[in-house]
Amino acid sequence: MKKLLLLILGFSAFNLSAQKKVLTHDVYDGWKNLRHQQISNDGNWISYEINPQQGDGFLYLYNVKKRVLDSVARGYGAKFTSDSKLLTYKIKVQYDTLRKAKLKKVKKEKLPKDSLAIWNLTTNKVTKYPNVKSIKIPKAGKQMIAFLLQMPKSVKDTTTTDSVEKKQPKAKKNKKKIEKIGQLSVYNYITKKIQQFDSVTDYHIARNGTAVVFSQLKNDTITKLQKVTLNNSHTIFEKMGTLKQPVLSPNGKQVAFLFSADTTKHKCFALYYGNEEKSATVVVDTLNKNIEDNYSASENGKLYFSQNNKKLYFGVAPKPVKAPKDTLLEEEKYHVDVWNWKDPLLQTQQKHDAEEE
Repeated sequence: MKKLLLLILGFSAFNLSAQKKVLTHDVYDGWKNLRHQQISNDGNWISYEINPQQGDGFLYLYNVKKRVLDSVARGYGAKFTSDSKLLTYKIKVQYDTLRKAKLKKVKKEKLPKDSLAIWNLTTNKVTKYPNVKSIKIPKAGKQMIAFLLQMPKSVKDTTTTDSVEKKQPKAKKNKKKIEKIGQLSVYNYITKKIQQFDSVTDYHIARNGTAVVFSQLKNDTITKLQKVTLNNSHTIFEKMGTLKQPVLSPNGKQVAFLFSADTTKHKCFALYYGNEEKSATVVVDTLNKNIEDNYSASENGKLYFSQNNKKLYFGVAPKPVKAPKDTLLEEEKYHVDVWNWKDPLLQTQQKHDAEEE
């Protein structure tokens, strides 16, 4: 009997070892990571992501009081509002769908876009918006959020033209500029009111959530800066040129931005500042004595207010200089081809493939 029992145990151990999965490189894609764990300010909600190395993951939301766990396929980038009433997150395009589109060499601007979802934790209602570009939530505000969507195809150009202009050939649109603009939505989730603005290039929401400021492109050349509050909206600035980095103070009462009227590629920016008592005016330009000669406000420096609303920080840099005109012919220029012995293809094959592309 003992021998029979040992024989059975031996066969069982052999079968278990035979069933053990062999570890290969193919299993890496299935390994999962826990990421972006966060707790709502009231402590009643927990969200986190579990994503595989390759493929579609899940966003999880746990109700601490009820001990209920919900999940969202392909959800990511979740954020709670400061009052713990909303959870906003993005929904990725299915991995296989996006991969097939890329294999077909679909242009970047025509690839399927992610969606935005707003989950009302009080009513358990989820509202979705397609083709999201970005979303901004105030760190301490309890009423407004703002998000930018891709410009809908149904929106037509509202630029007015007279009979003379209609006869002229249409100017080619700047594709890069078109990619950057979108439709801004300012959502007051207490009153359920949503305001939408087209052709928006940049936007910023105050820390206390009482105001949103944004730059809007008009007629492809004129930039308009608008401010939206809980009660109304109004234009702060409107001029022909380029406007960048519109920002609000934490209390939403002060505004600053960079503006350049230059039409050249290398633009020189001036710093503008305004508040509720006066409109936006230039405070720093190339003639300002408080910065070095031939220096100006830099578009690459971060523009922001201090937490106490008393200081405005900005960057300065040497005034942009136009590059000298190239006086050499193409055949007079030197060209260097660099090849490394570790490259998988010979240099001749690389050059041939580059010409084919």
